[in-house]
Amino acid sequence: MMENTLIVLFVAMISMPSLLAEAPNLPTETIALWPEATAGIDPAIPEKASKLESGKAQATFESSKPLESALLVSTTGTGHTGTRTWVETPATLKADGDKWNAEADVPAGTTACFLNVKTGSLTATSDYFEIK
Repeated sequence: MMENTLIVLFVAMISMPSLLAEAPNLPTETIALWPEATAGIDPAIPEKASKLESGKAQATFESSKPLESALLVSTTGTGHTGTRTWVETPATLKADGDKWNAEADVPAGTTACFLNVKTGSLTATSDYFEIK
């Protein structure tokens, strides 16, 4: 049964990532295996823009609900994303009406990163950035 569940989740991640917002108890290790495939999975908090520039990761999200926190998720590892060690670092979060701006300094040596914002049990993710 577990194998069928993983196959369905993988297909959903690749073809229709917004469906994952409807999977309430999705194991976090499943998401960590494919962070680039799950970017922006929560349609309730759409990402409007993101960029990696001058050593800073920045993303803008739209939400009428107050967002509670923002994190930079980064790695210095290489290879498959699921085998890397990922580190969560607090990011700044500022409201401008229904737009929420998340920003964080990217640590030296980072090879990939993205920003997460949370409200209650909902999490939204920025674009996935690879640094070469």
